[in-house]
Formats: sequence, C-alpha cells, structure tokens
Amino acid sequence: MKKINLYSLLTLLLLLLFGCDIINEDERVIQTDKLHFTNKVVLLEDFTGHKCVNCPVAAEEIARLEEWCEGYLIAVSIHAGSYANTAGSAWKTGFRTVAGEAYNDFFKPDGYPAAMVDRFSLNGKVTNNNVPTWSSQVIDRLSGESPVEIKLDAAWQAGMSKITLHVSVDFLRTVQDELALQLWIIEDNIMDAQLMPDNTINASYIHRHVFRDAINGIWGDSLGADSAEDSSIEREYAYQPAVAWKKNDLQIVAFVYDRKSYAILQAVKAEIEQE
Repeated sequence: MKKINLYSLLTLLLLLLFGCDIINEDERVIQTDKLHFTNKVVLLEDFTGHKCVNCPVAAEEIARLEEWCEGYLIAVSIHAGSYANTAGSAWKTGFRTVAGEAYNDFFKPDGYPAAMVDRFSLNGKVTNNNVPTWSSQVIDRLSGESPVEIKLDAAWQAGMSKITLHVSVDFLRTVQDELALQLWIIEDNIMDAQLMPDNTINASYIHRHVFRDAINGIWGDSLGADSAEDSSIEREYAYQPAVAWKKNDLQIVAFVYDRKSYAILQAVKAEIEQE
C-alpha cells in the first residue's frame, strides 16, 4: 500500500494555492510514507465534452491522479451538455448518452470540466470545476474506510455478443442507510477530435474511460436499508453492448451509493473476461 506524510500534504496544498502551471513535471511527484490507504476506492466522475477547451487539461490531471493512486481511483468521463454535441464535420463519434444527460441535468455542473469525487459535497456543491482542487478531494476520500466491499466478475458469453455479470456486495459494518447498486460500462482509448486549449482541433485525440451506458438503469437497483454487518447481497446481470464499441477496450464499473445523499460508499472496476 502507498502512504501519505504530512510534508506531502503541505506540498500539495502549496501547489493548490500557487497553481500547477509553473511546477515542473518531475517536481509534482507526491512522496508517501505514513498514512496508508484503506480499502476505499474512489470514483471520480468527469463531466466533459470534446468541444470544451479546458477539458484536455482536466484529463491530464486525472491521468496523474490515476497513476499516483495505482488502482484506488476509478475515473469515468461523462460527455454531456452543449460542449458534447457533434455538430460539425470534425467530430465523428457521438459520446452523449441518455443516462449521461440525466446525470448532467440532475447534478448541474456550473461549467466544464467538472468533477464529482464520490459525489461528496465541497462548499455545498457536489460538482467541482476547480481542477487543481480535485487532488485534495481524492486524498480526503482515500483516507477513510468503506463499510462495503464489492466483488465484480464480468465475462463475454460465447460469441462475444453479451456480457454476464456477477456482483457481490459485502457489508463489513452495519449500514442503516438505503443503498443502491449501480453498474456502468465504459470504453477506453477512443480516437476522435477534441478542441484544445489553444482553440485548435486535435483530430487524433485519445478519449479515456468514456461512459457508454448504465447497465441496470440510470439510478441502479435498490439494495434496501439497514444492511447488517457480515451480510452479503448478490446480483446477476446480462448486457448486450453496442456493436460499434471496441470489445477489447470495454470495462465494467460498479459502485454502491446512498440513495438519499447520492454519496458513493465504494467502487470497483473490472475487465471483461472471455468465457
């Protein structure tokens, strides 16, 4: 497990106060040696669009956070709103989805890019479009333990047309809130145009961890309330992805959240195995 010391946190706060633009890449490494990560895996939902000039900078920051967290952070890019429309000849791939637009309308980001880190509120707002502060939110969420563990298995059926999924939600402590289980499918490494910070269009831009669909509905399935310590809930699903999606770049994301506050208790991501 990686660890975080106080010096590193102070260094990070200085970066947030004075900005990252003047910091060399090799000076932005976070040294860690005291506070160890727990079982918590953080979900970062990135509201973005391929016509958003500031979104590539946010994508770079997310990539740095993913590298540092080494599996403790799951990022999902939700293309929604006017910056995600495909009007114009440069844009070939439609990334907008019914579910993505529903999340965008419900959580109402003030601008793009905007992130939700485990859907926890910062200054009374769940979405945060101040990119340099995303790292401190991630660190804060990683420091706590989750009362939930999720085991997720995903496999292609014979013929590679459908995906079978098995999910087990294990409660390490009693949780009295009403919870829901959400399953998403994402696609990685999609090459398509992106408007860049200098207002040029990069036709070969690689879009990462793109939200494609909500497998079990926009708001998932209820797990009920008052789940006892050491209890488990298991669910089975079958899903047929779109033919146009690249099968080798598809992944499944599962998370458990509080149906009242929408805060995420735990998340997991799985590759899809071939049966």
